[in-house]
Amino acid sequence: MTSAHKLSGIKLSEISLVDVPANAGATIALWKRAEKETGMNMSPAQKTYMEKLMADGMGEDEAKKAAMKEPMEKGADMDPKDLTKQIEALTGQVATLTKRADTADAATALIEKAAQDAGFTVTKTDTGVTVAKAADPEYVEINGQKVEKSSVPAPLLEMVMKQSVELAAMRATQHDADLAKRGAAELPNLAGTDLVKGKMLAAAGTDAEMLTALKSADAAMAKSMTEIGQNPLADEGSPTFKLDKMARAHATEKGVPYEAAYAAVTATGEGAALYTRAIAESN
Repeated sequence: MTSAHKLSGIKLSEISLVDVPANAGATIALWKRAEKETGMNMSPAQKTYMEKLMADGMGEDEAKKAAMKEPMEKGADMDPKDLTKQIEALTGQVATLTKRADTADAATALIEKAAQDAGFTVTKTDTGVTVAKAADPEYVEINGQKVEKSSVPAPLLEMVMKQSVELAAMRATQHDADLAKRGAAELPNLAGTDLVKGKMLAAAGTDAEMLTALKSADAAMAKSMTEIGQNPLADEGSPTFKLDKMARAHATEKGVPYEAAYAAVTATGEGAALYTRAIAESN
């Protein structure tokens, strides 16, 4: 058994603290050291980590090195000046980003307005913005002015639509009256209603040949109904009789009015010749 000796009257210049001492009997009752020696430049989290590593059996120096490699957690240990600088920097970044966002929003608003003015619809969704060509607006006429249909209140729109139908009917009636008046004035001797004769004239339009044929047929009808000397319609050998017979046969065959048949046969070679002789005969 190793004997222990008590030393006295000596001055120690250094005491080394080790995990496994060479002399197990050389012990001391108490030791301490300044915090800066073990925790210098270490955050509370790093110190806690170092203590855990030492409790698991790692040496102090090795545990300190391992703990110092962990990211420094700054918070309460951060210098107030450094913290103020970081806050100011972050505030500046937020202000810059906010300004950019406001500028982008303003530019987007201008683009949306330009698209809408150009007749497009702009729709915002969670996934982005869609732009589509808007449907052409519908218009109604109010007091001679075209007004967009969607801008007219429903009761007023209903009244306007009803008036439009009534006005269209009145115009159609007036149009038929004008046609009948023209038919009676220009083709008084042709068979049929004045409206039918007016429609025939309207269908002819500016076609000079068709107008001439209609008016010639009317003139022929007038002469056929006027007895001057001998009635040519009573003479089977007269050109007037033959032309009338051709017109009636054509009307029966084609199922058309006599007037139309008369105009048709006078447009043929034989009919034109008979028509010329019939005019001469009536004179």
